[in-house]
Amino acid sequence: MESPCTSAGSVAFRAARAPGRGPAGAFAGDAFDALLAVGRTAAQPEEAVRQLSTLVAAVGDLASASVQPLQEVIVHQREVADTMAGLAHAQAELAQLIDTLATKHAAFVESLEALSAPFFGLVVKDEQPD
Repeated sequence: MESPCTSAGSVAFRAARAPGRGPAGAFAGDAFDALLAVGRTAAQPEEAVRQLSTLVAAVGDLASASVQPLQEVIVHQREVADTMAGLAHAQAELAQLIDTLATKHAAFVESLEALSAPFFGLVVKDEQPD
């Protein structure tokens, strides 16, 4: 008798045909079926050990298959966070530069007003009709 967990194909097949059960639910069902099969073969210890080792291998394969994509997501999210921090730093430097530019421009306008005020005073007085 073949164990339900002896091949990855049988796990995928059972997950695909199980109504309303996702892959995790199908795997849990397969694991339960395998444990029941181990209990039925208690009179045959070699078969029980073989089925149990197959179950342990299947659980290990599932754990390693689900960890790798999660690790990749975490690495990519760390890269995004680092990029955002760099962008925030660059924007802060740009804000300081623009603040300095605005301050210098305001000082320049004040200087122009101070230099041009006497001239505009003369021009306005000359243009007024008596």
